[in-house]
Amino acid sequence: MLRVFSSESAKSTSSYYQMAVQISEAMKAGSEGEIIVTVEESQGSVQNVMEVKARGGDYVFTTPPVLVKLAQGGKAMFKDKGDPKFDEIRALFPIPSLTMHFVMGNKSGVTDFAGMEGKTVLLGK
Repeated sequence: MLRVFSSESAKSTSSYYQMAVQISEAMKAGSEGEIIVTVEESQGSVQNVMEVKARGGDYVFTTPPVLVKLAQGGKAMFKDKGDPKFDEIRALFPIPSLTMHFVMGNKSGVTDFAGMEGKTVLLGK
């Protein structure tokens, strides 16, 4: 059964947008085309949370967890903008609020995120 989701993820020139595109491609490949995630450009994390008010359940977005907490509490930039739908937000996985780089040598043959499957990756700061 084909499932289509929308994902909002920052400006198209950002690393978060590129990561969303790669995740979208990986989900399509991993589901043999049964899961399609369309990646849309947004103005940023606050807009992504605010979109929850207008979108259905098939909406995926990136935002720091603290913004969800602020939205649910009607605080800061969400003051007087509360909505019961904010309480329905569920996290799939956290994305650290930092830029992550995957650096591969030319000999690895890796040219995209999916190409790292089965490779050993050394993580560090």
